[in-house]
Amino acid sequence: MESNSSSAVHSNAFNFGEFVSGGVDPRTGMYTCAFSLGKLHSADLNGPELALSVALIRSIRRIAGSALAGL
Repeated sequence: MESNSSSAVHSNAFNFGEFVSGGVDPRTGMYTCAFSLGKLHSADLNGPELALSVALIRSIRRIAGSALAGL
C-alpha cells in the first residue's frame, strides 16, 4: 500500500527555541535563561508595545559551591 503523505514531522514544539534564550557569561560566570511571553499593545494597537519576559539569572560559582558544601 503506497502513501502520498510526506514523512516530515510538523509540530509547533519546534518553535520553542524561538521563545527561550540563555547562556553563560564567561567573564562573570553568570547563567541567564529568559522566556519570552509575548508583547502587550496599548492604546488600541496605536501606542507603544511592551515585550514581556521572565528571566532567571544565577551564578554558577554559587551553585557549584553550594553543591560541594553539602558533601
